[in-house]
Amino acid sequence: MTDASADTPQPELGPAMLALPNDRWRKFARALASGPQGHGKLVRAYRLSGFHAAPRNAAREAHTMSRDDRVIAAVAEESKKFLRVGHPEAVSALYGMVRDPKHRDHARAVAMVLDRTDPTTQEIHVVKTDMTGAAMIERIKELAKVLGINAEQLLGANSTPQAMKLIEGTATAVVEEPVVEASVAKE
Repeated sequence: MTDASADTPQPELGPAMLALPNDRWRKFARALASGPQGHGKLVRAYRLSGFHAAPRNAAREAHTMSRDDRVIAAVAEESKKFLRVGHPEAVSALYGMVRDPKHRDHARAVAMVLDRTDPTTQEIHVVKTDMTGAAMIERIKELAKVLGINAEQLLGANSTPQAMKLIEGTATAVVEEPVVEASVAKE
């Protein structure tokens, strides 16, 4: 005789689920992530997990467990898995909008599919120069010659590195004061 549960694939547990103390805690986290939402969800998850207590105590215990950092991490981990399983539904809904030209978001759906399947690329060329002093003056003179411009007139008094005037200054941080509105009480 074979054990049927041994043949059933078990979900792979992530690190957050493995950090929980036992299987009942794991069932609680899974029930919170994928179970029915709304009023009473904590107690419902608590009872589905195999915990038993009087109604008032069950609510308190479920609330305490739901605030445990390990449970919060496990619920987040399971919620992500649950969300990933929904991808086929999302794709189906998206293609439903693409196939319906009268749908109000048809154009946005088409653009979304195109952007994700064949994204447009943009080339940006950044030219960074770091010339100072004599190298900069020589480059200006070369360009002026190519363009037929008198370099001396272009550079003026700055035709030699020694004659170049540097602009010097210091930066000061500006801190804006918050505007406080005051109201005057009328008597």
